[in-house]
Amino acid sequence: MKNWKRMLGIVALAALGLVTAACGGTGSTASSSSNAAVKTQAAASAPKPATASKKKILVAYFSATGSTKAVDETAAQTLHADLFEITPAQPYTDADLDYRDDASRVSKEHNDPNRHTELQNPTPPNFSSYDVVLVGAPIWWHEAAWPINDFLTKNDFTGKTVVPFVTSYSDPLGDSGKKMEALAGTGNWQEGMRFKGRGSQDEIEAWAKGLKF
Repeated sequence: MKNWKRMLGIVALAALGLVTAACGGTGSTASSSSNAAVKTQAAASAPKPATASKKKILVAYFSATGSTKAVDETAAQTLHADLFEITPAQPYTDADLDYRDDASRVSKEHNDPNRHTELQNPTPPNFSSYDVVLVGAPIWWHEAAWPINDFLTKNDFTGKTVVPFVTSYSDPLGDSGKKMEALAGTGNWQEGMRFKGRGSQDEIEAWAKGLKF
Protein backbone atom coordinates (compact mmCIF):
# COMPACT_ATOMS: atom_id res chain seq x y z
CA MET A 1 0.00 0.00 0.00
CA LYS A 2 2.76 2.38 0.92
CA ASN A 3 4.58 1.53 -2.28
CA TRP A 4 1.40 2.23 -4.25
CA LYS A 5 0.96 5.66 -2.63
CA ARG A 6 4.62 6.43 -3.22
CA MET A 7 4.20 5.59 -6.89
CA LEU A 8 1.15 7.87 -7.15
CA GLY A 9 3.17 10.70 -5.61
CA ILE A 10 6.01 10.26 -8.07
CA VAL A 11 3.60 10.20 -11.00
CA ALA A 12 1.85 13.36 -9.75
CA LEU A 13 5.14 15.23 -9.35
CA ALA A 14 6.25 14.20 -12.82
CA ALA A 15 2.98 15.36 -14.32
CA LEU A 16 3.25 18.71 -12.50
CA GLY A 17 6.79 19.16 -13.87
CA LEU A 18 5.63 18.52 -17.42
CA VAL A 19 2.81 21.07 -17.11
CA THR A 20 5.18 23.69 -15.68
CA ALA A 21 7.73 23.09 -18.43
CA ALA A 22 5.04 23.33 -21.09
CA CYS A 23 3.76 26.63 -19.71
CA GLY A 24 7.26 28.05 -19.48
CA GLY A 25 8.06 27.02 -23.06
CA THR A 26 4.87 28.61 -24.37
CA GLY A 27 5.65 31.86 -22.59
CA SER A 28 9.15 31.96 -24.04
CA THR A 29 7.88 31.27 -27.55
CA ALA A 30 5.16 33.89 -27.26
CA SER A 31 7.68 36.41 -25.97
CA SER A 32 10.07 35.68 -28.85
CA SER A 33 7.27 36.00 -31.40
CA SER A 34 6.17 39.29 -29.86
CA ASN A 35 9.72 40.70 -29.95
CA ALA A 36 10.13 39.62 -33.58
CA ALA A 37 6.86 41.31 -34.52
CA VAL A 38 7.95 44.54 -32.82
CA LYS A 39 11.30 44.47 -34.64
CA THR A 40 9.61 43.82 -38.00
CA GLN A 41 7.18 46.68 -37.42
CA ALA A 42 10.00 49.04 -36.42
CA ALA A 43 12.01 48.11 -39.51
CA ALA A 44 9.02 48.69 -41.74
CA SER A 45 8.32 52.12 -40.26
CA ALA A 46 11.97 53.28 -40.21
CA PRO A 47 12.74 55.98 -42.82
CA LYS A 48 14.56 54.67 -45.88
CA PRO A 49 17.89 56.31 -46.81
CA ALA A 50 17.81 58.65 -49.81
CA THR A 51 18.87 56.93 -53.02
CA ALA A 52 21.55 58.44 -55.24
CA SER A 53 20.46 60.20 -58.41
CA LYS A 54 20.13 57.87 -61.39
CA LYS A 55 20.53 60.72 -63.87
CA LYS A 56 23.41 60.47 -66.30
CA ILE A 57 25.21 63.81 -66.55
CA LEU A 58 27.57 65.30 -69.13
CA VAL A 59 29.66 68.45 -68.71
CA ALA A 60 30.58 69.81 -72.15
CA TYR A 61 32.86 72.82 -72.46
CA PHE A 62 35.01 74.98 -74.67
CA SER A 63 38.02 76.56 -72.97
CA ALA A 64 40.50 78.79 -74.77
CA THR A 65 42.79 79.70 -71.86
CA GLY A 66 41.96 77.07 -69.22
CA SER A 67 39.59 79.07 -66.99
CA THR A 68 36.43 77.34 -68.18
CA LYS A 69 38.15 73.96 -68.08
CA ALA A 70 38.98 74.45 -64.39
CA VAL A 71 35.32 75.15 -63.59
CA ASP A 72 34.15 72.17 -65.65
CA GLU A 73 36.48 69.70 -64.01
CA THR A 74 35.36 70.70 -60.52
CA ALA A 75 31.68 70.61 -61.51
CA ALA A 76 32.06 67.21 -63.15
CA GLN A 77 33.83 65.78 -60.12
CA THR A 78 31.13 67.12 -57.79
CA LEU A 79 28.31 65.74 -59.95
CA HIS A 80 30.07 62.46 -60.85
CA ALA A 81 29.58 63.50 -64.47
CA ASP A 82 31.40 62.74 -67.71
CA LEU A 83 33.52 65.43 -69.38
CA PHE A 84 33.57 66.40 -73.05
CA GLU A 85 35.82 69.11 -74.43
CA ILE A 86 34.43 71.05 -77.38
CA THR A 87 37.55 71.29 -79.55
CA PRO A 88 37.95 73.44 -82.69
CA ALA A 89 39.23 71.58 -85.74
CA GLN A 90 41.94 74.25 -85.88
CA PRO A 91 43.05 75.01 -82.30
CA TYR A 92 43.47 78.64 -81.29
CA THR A 93 46.97 80.01 -80.76
CA ASP A 94 47.80 82.88 -78.41
CA ALA A 95 48.03 85.17 -81.42
CA ASP A 96 44.62 83.97 -82.60
CA LEU A 97 43.12 84.98 -79.26
CA ASP A 98 44.48 88.55 -79.26
CA TYR A 99 41.19 90.41 -79.39
CA ARG A 100 43.04 93.77 -79.41
CA ASP A 101 44.44 92.97 -82.84
CA ASP A 102 41.86 93.60 -85.57
CA ALA A 103 43.71 91.15 -87.78
CA SER A 104 43.62 88.30 -85.26
CA ARG A 105 41.54 85.21 -85.86
CA VAL A 106 39.00 85.92 -83.11
CA SER A 107 38.58 89.51 -84.29
CA LYS A 108 37.89 88.35 -87.84
CA GLU A 109 35.51 85.65 -86.63
CA HIS A 110 33.70 88.17 -84.46
CA ASN A 111 33.17 90.42 -87.47
CA ASP A 112 31.70 87.50 -89.42
CA PRO A 113 27.93 87.42 -88.74
CA ASN A 114 27.92 83.61 -89.06
CA ARG A 115 30.68 83.24 -86.45
CA HIS A 116 31.21 79.64 -87.41
CA THR A 117 34.03 77.56 -85.96
CA GLU A 118 34.25 73.99 -87.23
CA LEU A 119 34.82 71.40 -84.51
CA GLN A 120 36.89 68.22 -84.48
CA ASN A 121 33.84 66.32 -83.29
CA PRO A 122 30.64 68.17 -82.33
CA THR A 123 28.87 65.14 -80.86
CA PRO A 124 30.07 63.39 -77.67
CA PRO A 125 30.04 59.56 -77.55
CA ASN A 126 26.64 58.15 -76.51
CA PHE A 127 25.17 61.64 -76.35
CA SER A 128 21.60 60.31 -76.52
CA SER A 129 22.09 58.46 -73.21
CA TYR A 130 22.53 61.62 -71.11
CA ASP A 131 19.69 63.07 -69.04
CA VAL A 132 21.48 66.29 -68.07
CA VAL A 133 23.98 68.39 -70.04
CA LEU A 134 25.97 71.31 -68.61
CA VAL A 135 27.41 73.57 -71.32
CA GLY A 136 30.29 75.89 -70.43
CA ALA A 137 32.16 78.57 -72.37
CA PRO A 138 34.11 81.80 -71.81
CA ILE A 139 32.54 85.15 -72.62
CA TRP A 140 33.81 86.74 -75.84
CA TRP A 141 32.52 90.17 -76.81
CA HIS A 142 29.72 90.02 -74.21
CA GLU A 143 28.42 86.61 -75.33
CA ALA A 144 29.28 82.93 -74.98
CA ALA A 145 32.25 82.11 -77.22
CA TRP A 146 31.02 80.98 -80.63
CA PRO A 147 33.08 77.77 -80.88
CA ILE A 148 30.23 76.17 -78.91
CA ASN A 149 27.73 77.06 -81.66
CA ASP A 150 28.36 73.90 -83.68
CA PHE A 151 27.93 71.79 -80.56
CA LEU A 152 24.57 73.43 -79.89
CA THR A 153 23.22 73.27 -83.43
CA LYS A 154 24.41 69.76 -84.33
CA ASN A 155 23.05 67.89 -81.30
CA ASP A 156 19.50 67.01 -80.28
CA PHE A 157 18.76 68.08 -76.69
CA THR A 158 15.16 66.83 -76.70
CA GLY A 159 14.25 65.37 -73.31
CA LYS A 160 17.43 66.64 -71.68
CA THR A 161 17.85 69.19 -68.91
CA VAL A 162 20.45 71.73 -70.06
CA VAL A 163 22.33 74.14 -67.78
CA PRO A 164 24.51 76.86 -69.37
CA PHE A 165 27.38 78.56 -67.58
CA VAL A 166 30.12 80.98 -68.54
CA THR A 167 33.41 82.32 -67.23
CA SER A 168 34.48 85.95 -67.40
CA TYR A 169 36.54 88.41 -65.40
CA SER A 170 34.24 91.32 -66.16
CA ASP A 171 31.15 90.51 -68.23
CA PRO A 172 27.97 89.12 -66.64
CA LEU A 173 26.03 86.15 -68.00
CA GLY A 174 23.69 88.56 -69.77
CA ASP A 175 21.54 86.88 -72.38
CA SER A 176 24.16 84.26 -73.25
CA GLY A 177 22.01 81.48 -71.82
CA LYS A 178 19.02 82.55 -73.91
CA LYS A 179 21.14 82.73 -77.07
CA MET A 180 22.53 79.27 -76.40
CA GLU A 181 19.01 77.94 -75.93
CA ALA A 182 17.89 79.55 -79.19
CA LEU A 183 20.78 77.97 -81.10
CA ALA A 184 20.04 74.53 -79.67
CA GLY A 185 16.32 74.79 -80.32
CA THR A 186 15.56 71.79 -78.11
CA GLY A 187 15.98 70.80 -74.46
CA ASN A 188 14.68 71.97 -71.11
CA TRP A 189 17.02 74.89 -70.44
CA GLN A 190 17.64 76.07 -66.89
CA GLU A 191 18.92 79.36 -65.49
CA GLY A 192 22.59 79.91 -66.25
CA MET A 193 25.55 80.77 -64.05
CA ARG A 194 28.58 83.04 -64.46
CA PHE A 195 31.88 82.43 -62.67
CA LYS A 196 34.56 85.08 -62.32
CA GLY A 197 37.67 83.70 -63.97
CA ARG A 198 38.27 80.17 -62.74
CA GLY A 199 35.89 80.62 -59.84
CA SER A 200 36.64 79.08 -56.45
CA GLN A 201 36.29 75.41 -55.62
CA ASP A 202 33.77 76.13 -52.85
CA GLU A 203 31.66 78.30 -55.16
CA ILE A 204 31.64 75.74 -57.96
CA GLU A 205 30.85 72.83 -55.65
CA ALA A 206 28.04 74.75 -53.96
CA TRP A 207 26.53 75.64 -57.33
CA ALA A 208 26.78 72.08 -58.65
CA LYS A 209 25.22 70.58 -55.52
CA GLY A 210 22.48 73.22 -55.63
CA LEU A 211 21.39 71.90 -59.03
CA LYS A 212 20.12 68.83 -57.13
CA PHE A 213 20.82 66.26 -59.81
